[in-house]
Amino acid sequence: MCKAIEDLKKECMDRGIEQGIEAFVLDKIEDQYPKDEIIKKLVKRFSLAEAKAVEYFEKYSAVLV
Repeated sequence: MCKAIEDLKKECMDRGIEQGIEAFVLDKIEDQYPKDEIIKKLVKRFSLAEAKAVEYFEKYSAVLV
């Protein structure tokens, strides 16, 4: 039972982080920040590798197209 609770807790945390990243990217795009600056901030604020930050940027910026 504890394993299931821990898995659910991790899944919820991951989902929350993902939603935060999405909101961050969309907000910065809305404020007309350049792509490279958004990626640098994703790396810094969310402790992401640059490749992962680019992946998130591409994923969420596509929502606006």
